[in-house]
Amino acid sequence: MVKFDPDKLKELRVQKGVSVAEMAEKLGVSVQQAHRLEKGERRLTVDMLLAFCNELDVNVGHIFSQPAEVPITGIINELYEVLACPPNSPHVVRVPALVPDNTNLAAVRWHASGHISRISGQLAFYYLHQDGIPDNAWGNRCLIVRQDGNQYIGWLISQDGVTHIENPEGRTQFNVEVTWASPILAVAPPFVFEF
Repeated sequence: MVKFDPDKLKELRVQKGVSVAEMAEKLGVSVQQAHRLEKGERRLTVDMLLAFCNELDVNVGHIFSQPAEVPITGIINELYEVLACPPNSPHVVRVPALVPDNTNLAAVRWHASGHISRISGQLAFYYLHQDGIPDNAWGNRCLIVRQDGNQYIGWLISQDGVTHIENPEGRTQFNVEVTWASPILAVAPPFVFEF
């Protein structure tokens, strides 16, 4: 879960030289309500958060605490295969705390192509680990490594002792040997992580 730190609202406002009265006016709320937003005493809606960031000309990612550098380990193509990152592609992204423990967190990026162009650039986060196929991988969307070394995004299914990989379009790779899998923890657009 992403951890929100309301103190960042005031910190960013002060850095930009905007008074609380000016911010309240820009947001269309009272000065008291603006103070309550900055203290975490008022519920901050997504619309209000986006308006606040827009008025300060900052990215939403600045509001979340504990940014960490996470490696981008590959690019997902239209066949849901994970390929090596091109040399001119970013190989790391700074992210806020998406999960309680960012240790060993990694990401793969959706590549712009065909029917998945609407999610182009989005990042799918997973844990790098040494556990082979953990119990929570079965039946969940995962980054999957077959015995031949090829990587895929899909659902890991076991039926009658045989392993299958089903992709988001319902195509299935039947009777495959899988050596490693990690559940996808979150998928998010890259603009959230631009610091």
